[in-house]
Amino acid sequence: MQNPPVLSAPDPGEKLFLYLGVSSIATSAVLIRCKEGVQYPVFYVSKTMTEAERRYSKVERVILSLVNAKILLRHYFESHPIVVLTTFPIRVLMHKPDLSGRMTKWAIELSSFNITYEPRTAIKGQVVADFLLECDSEDAKEDLSRCLWKLYVDGSSNQMGASIGIKLQTPKRTSLSQALRLEFRATNNETEYEVLLNGLKLAKELRVSNLTAFSDSQLIVRQVNGEYETKDKMMEAYRSAVLRATKGFEKIEFIRLLREHNDEADRLACSASSSGETLARVIPIGILSQPSIFEEPIGSDPWQVNLIPYESSWIDPIITYIRDGSLPEQREEARKVKLNAAKYAIVHNQLYRRSFSGPYLKCVTPAEARQILRAIHKGVCGNHSGGRSLAHKAMIQGYFWPNMSRDAEEFTRRCNQ
Repeated sequence: MQNPPVLSAPDPGEKLFLYLGVSSIATSAVLIRCKEGVQYPVFYVSKTMTEAERRYSKVERVILSLVNAKILLRHYFESHPIVVLTTFPIRVLMHKPDLSGRMTKWAIELSSFNITYEPRTAIKGQVVADFLLECDSEDAKEDLSRCLWKLYVDGSSNQMGASIGIKLQTPKRTSLSQALRLEFRATNNETEYEVLLNGLKLAKELRVSNLTAFSDSQLIVRQVNGEYETKDKMMEAYRSAVLRATKGFEKIEFIRLLREHNDEADRLACSASSSGETLARVIPIGILSQPSIFEEPIGSDPWQVNLIPYESSWIDPIITYIRDGSLPEQREEARKVKLNAAKYAIVHNQLYRRSFSGPYLKCVTPAEARQILRAIHKGVCGNHSGGRSLAHKAMIQGYFWPNMSRDAEEFTRRCNQ
């Protein structure tokens, strides 16, 4: 009591430290400055949570506390570098691919400021009193990969071509959808095998270990389960590929489903084979250029246009920052990377650009972008469209790179010369 903590004015541009705390009904934050090893409080704020906010997870409430501090102490955030001291890996959580809409919004808002994150050690002085109910060091996490996932698959083959639709349902009943168009001739049975193989690829990429696969093809299900024999060489090759793909699962089961109960996968398959772009605005439509039995082992990327030698590009600094927090030495370049990184996420070593409502877009290098433009301009997407339309088609097919419109304009201009 002889030396009570009083608010201290920071020097211009001085680094400030922020402590976050939450309780069941409120959030709080304390901004301090450190001088000669002594911590001096600069300002503190608190805010009562709404009824909806009280139902957030612990991680979300901690980040909400940071967002509230950013709003109430905006003048400090704009004029000082802020170091957030917390036991939560906030920087890593901000770049997770499965963020909710509000988490994505917060990540983009916070990326506008010079904020770094450091692990919290001992708290000196009276700051402890401001954190009555600290969050646990980590959330209790359920291992969803070991719970039962459900895979619904269906293929469509008509005069417009063959296509497949995949719906993967998580244990929490959220769904992941994928539609692929086949560029090669395939019978109905071959199409059903293709969709099953690609559904298993998707499940393996998500490291699912307990899976039940549903198909409305009685022949395929009974062949895979060993109830029917395969007399055709192509069918035997497909059946063998499916059996090889099942080796990575702890438990897997194949069940025949009535067609009327498999309507969503059927809709995906039929829409992918149509010429309209309605589905593509929500779910990118991939292209399979050859049968899966001719490809590399299960796990290859069906979105890969061609194998391109690796080259350094705009993707590398963002991936490096998301993974380990490393930034370029140039101050301006480091600032740009921090601002942009909140818009991206890494999924199985692949960088994706995320949005609030649309699907994630696969980020590609300049060399890959040139191949994509060439394939869309002269390939199955047809009609030699102009630059603006060409860039739009590349985006609705699920790809992204900076300056898409400018590159598409230059490409079409060279093609028309």
